[in-house]
Amino acid sequence: FLVDETTVATSASCLPDLLKRNGLDCSKDVFFFFPQTANRPAERVKCDQVLQVSQNEGVDPVLWRDDVAFLKLNKTLDYR
Repeated sequence: FLVDETTVATSASCLPDLLKRNGLDCSKDVFFFFPQTANRPAERVKCDQVLQVSQNEGVDPVLWRDDVAFLKLNKTLDYR
């Protein structure tokens, strides 16, 4: 979900292991699709950078302390 005009929060477990590092460029690997609304056209937006990602150790989700990633978009989305 959108946290603000340029930041998306999602589950860290949704990211592949190669993107689970803060500061990585994600522009070739992650895209977001926003549907058409009454006021906005449909948009496809690239990820720009992994801002922060939880390190989920082990394979058992019950043992994960948190499961969140914050990703910066490559453009500002006003009114979404």
